[in-house]
Amino acid sequence: MSLMVLNGPEMVRYNPTANTIEYSNRGTTWFKRCNCSGMGTIRALTMHKGEILLCSDRGVYFSKNGGCTWFMRDPNDKEFTDIQSMGNEVMGITSDGRVYVSSNGFCWFRRK
Repeated sequence: MSLMVLNGPEMVRYNPTANTIEYSNRGTTWFKRCNCSGMGTIRALTMHKGEILLCSDRGVYFSKNGGCTWFMRDPNDKEFTDIQSMGNEVMGITSDGRVYVSSNGFCWFRRK
């Protein structure tokens, strides 16, 4: 599970202590970008097709502006404990090991 992604020249991370999304250009100094209080327990971040995807116990969220604003993509995906971008697909993993794939983070299909 990853709580930090590269977004162009920036590093974007989730800070669980402050419950915020933060950014940095070199990793030395971090700056608050947004508060995550309404998104539940954050589990993972990944970059996919120019968006940052975030999975939490409340669903999958996305940001198109480096983590400044977030929108819920799919509230039905509360079971994901991790998400990862793999080429043209995003993979969502559940705590019992089930794997789901999506090309856009909206429609998920179970991978056998």
